[in-house]
Amino acid sequence: MDEDDSDTPQTGGSGGCSPSGGLDAETHRALGSTVRRRVLDLVLDDPREWSRGELATELVEWDRTATGASAQPPSRDHLLLVLHHDHLPRLDDAGLLSYDPEDGIVSPEPVDDAVVRAVRQATDHEDDD
Repeated sequence: MDEDDSDTPQTGGSGGCSPSGGLDAETHRALGSTVRRRVLDLVLDDPREWSRGELATELVEWDRTATGASAQPPSRDHLLLVLHHDHLPRLDDAGLLSYDPEDGIVSPEPVDDAVVRAVRQATDHEDDD
């Protein structure tokens, strides 16, 4: 991805949509996980390079805030593992972000506005639960 000095999420791309304008099947599968939706939401909110470790830390904090002090969020080590082996490769395969497994770096990719709306609606709803 080319460098972009803009602070706004990169939208309007074709990533995630079928020719008819709806979400394609691969995008539906990629967005089928709360962890993947939250990762994409973080990257859309702050479109910069993220380390896998930064994402894991943010996800642990998100879970801690969402579940309250009484619930045990997933460990950061567990999240690092599942991000590397499952969630980030799936988001990369769907064209929703770029993931370099060698360096553990995640970079934003342009995604369609329909993907942004779907992610925002889902994560807003998850925060309300």
